[in-house]
Amino acid sequence: MAKLNIPHLHQRGKVFYFLIAVPKNRRAEVGRSQIWISLHTSDKTEAIEKVEILRKKYQTLFELNRPLTPTDVIESTKPKAVAKMQADLGMPPRHFTDFVNSPLFESF
Repeated sequence: MAKLNIPHLHQRGKVFYFLIAVPKNRRAEVGRSQIWISLHTSDKTEAIEKVEILRKKYQTLFELNRPLTPTDVIESTKPKAVAKMQADLGMPPRHFTDFVNSPLFESF
């Protein structure tokens, strides 16, 4: 695993991953101390763009003053996973790229 100089961006083999530590006060809700998400790319420029989106979303999510649910901690940016999360939360459907690229508070 390569450690890069970009916060939350890691590389395993050729594929880049997002990694964020779950705050101690949220670990019981999330069920783990870290979240790893494959960015499904070996292109560093694309990975940097994706990691910044995920970093903003997770930092905002962890700062919310409400209990987290399993659907809050989405571990995929694939369209089907995003659509399931939207349905689980009773949200109106939005194109997954619009949803993933929007700030978390606007997604709800």
